[in-house]
Amino acid sequence: MRVTNAPLTGVISVSAYGYRNFTARDLLPKTRFHIVYNSVDLGRAAEGQDRGLEFRRRYHIPADRLVITQVSWLIPEKGVDDLLQAAREVVAAAPEAHLVLAGDGAHRQNLQELARKLGIESHVTFTGIVQDPLADGLYAASDVVCQMSRWEEVFGLVIVEAMATGKPVIATRAGGIPELIRHGVTGFLVDRRDTSDMAAKILQLLRDPEMRCRMGQAGRQVAAEKFSHHSNVAQLIRLYGL
Repeated sequence: MRVTNAPLTGVISVSAYGYRNFTARDLLPKTRFHIVYNSVDLGRAAEGQDRGLEFRRRYHIPADRLVITQVSWLIPEKGVDDLLQAAREVVAAAPEAHLVLAGDGAHRQNLQELARKLGIESHVTFTGIVQDPLADGLYAASDVVCQMSRWEEVFGLVIVEAMATGKPVIATRAGGIPELIRHGVTGFLVDRRDTSDMAAKILQLLRDPEMRCRMGQAGRQVAAEKFSHHSNVAQLIRLYGL
């Protein structure tokens, strides 16, 4: 394989997790691999900050609800059914909670049926695909953002977008996700399929607006330091020798 890959002068990985997986295969000398994180346009993140109420009205989400959001394909690998199971516990303890699932996929109908079976249909909104979650106010409308993936995410762009808009994030310890979230500082990490812990962490944040604000501010700072569009694109330009 090294002979086949010999012409490659460099390979870019979007996380240390991806880097470890690449280099473990011994496809190229380690010196040819580089880590450059995916990034977010902080300016666009700021554009949507005033559109949260507009987003809620568009999807008929009551103004008094506390919104938990996941943006992903509606497939089992993204752990959406785990989040719905956790939401049942959350709604039972906090009737003002409301789950927003943004995205589409082959399992949307199954997930809508699961919400009905769980008795939380009136507390769940399926938006379909939101073309520009940052500018459209999806994150601004949210109080907590989740990413309950079951599979090994190399990165998690939704996590970084949520942090850039000042929202605390709860996500699974899967793949490169733990590189993005500082547990207890910018959000929480939970084990895959652990719906009880998911519910507990969501409730902890819903019940503590000061914690949500503190974690959101910390997340915005991390996004500016590690995931800024300007600085990370500059790294790419240097690697390409432009």
